[in-house]
Amino acid sequence: MDNFKSYMFLILFSAIGSSVSMNTNTESLLRQDLFNEYDTNVRPVFNQTDNVKMEIGVEIRSLESFNQVSETIEISAWTTMRWIDNMLVWNTSQYNIESLKINTQDIWMPDLELYNAASKPNVYNIRDDLILYHNGTLLYKRPIVFSFLCPLDLKEFPYDKQTCMMEFGSWMLSKDYLSIQPFEENPILVSNDFSHNEWNIVDTKTEYVENTYKCCPGEYWPVTMFYITMSRNHHKYSLTIHMNILLTLTAIVVSSIKFKLYRRTYILVFIPLSVIWLIQSISSKIPVISYFTKMDKILLTSFIVCEILAASSGIFYCLFQEFYSVVKRCFTKNNYNYRVPFNLYNYLILIDYKDVKTKYEIAKKDYIYKYLKTIDKLFKFCVFLGYIITVSVLLNN
Repeated sequence: MDNFKSYMFLILFSAIGSSVSMNTNTESLLRQDLFNEYDTNVRPVFNQTDNVKMEIGVEIRSLESFNQVSETIEISAWTTMRWIDNMLVWNTSQYNIESLKINTQDIWMPDLELYNAASKPNVYNIRDDLILYHNGTLLYKRPIVFSFLCPLDLKEFPYDKQTCMMEFGSWMLSKDYLSIQPFEENPILVSNDFSHNEWNIVDTKTEYVENTYKCCPGEYWPVTMFYITMSRNHHKYSLTIHMNILLTLTAIVVSSIKFKLYRRTYILVFIPLSVIWLIQSISSKIPVISYFTKMDKILLTSFIVCEILAASSGIFYCLFQEFYSVVKRCFTKNNYNYRVPFNLYNYLILIDYKDVKTKYEIAKKDYIYKYLKTIDKLFKFCVFLGYIITVSVLLNN
């Protein structure tokens, strides 16, 4: 009985080994038949006037970096390319093989470049292989990090949306030789695992055009453009804006202190310095531009308001002290026999000429203070109202 089991095991093992060997030999024979006279330098078409039709697609996996100062972006993506090689077709009934995995160095590869690249792409796959199907269809998929230019429109910063474009095309072959087009369905996808601290992808679209260039008149060059629209997570910048508004409101509250006290001007002088610090903390994160962003307008408005409040407080303090000094200098003479102005009559109780000096001085000081105080209140109200309206318009526009 044991000998019988051993005999059956040997038969089964031999059958499996024979099957594996047969499959291996069949694949090896197929590869020899396909690549025996294959030339990697010649386009795989029967008629040299025909072009190779290739489809491309991109799946966005992650945002590696977005340097807003240099306006360059790095995106990790899976690129998919599909075309037909007429020289690599076989009959499945003869070889019983549906597909093969082959290396890119063994076949003719299409010329595909990223026109607006900022640096050479980084490819992360260890083996540069693709899948070849029996009908000659080649499917090439690989992970790659693209670095390309992305000009920014920062007028609405930090509540902005940026659209970056990846422009693919052939560098050496025109449409007569290589026709590159996006997939008809879902040419650009965003991975469900995509996540970034500052940016969210909100929209994608694809555009296909045929361009002409001065180097090659009469030839059309197919270009596929993938557009990626991203919205900024503005929470950190909104916190800066709110802190800035709070500092300005604090300056308005401090300006309610009596202007005849020098401490009011002393405090108001230091508040604009805090606003300047907030502006400096943001300036290093965006490129040098020729226009004001929304955040710039808010910060600049707050700075101007704080400066106006500090300057006006100093002016009112100096006016009050200067008028009071003028009054005092008027009474340094020994002649106290003068006419008292009519509008100060109610402040004076004229008992004798010796009391006129003191009473007129007090009355004059009170009159000037009340007059300047009224102007100060109206001025602060106008500044406060103008600031609230300006900031509200900027935030809601």
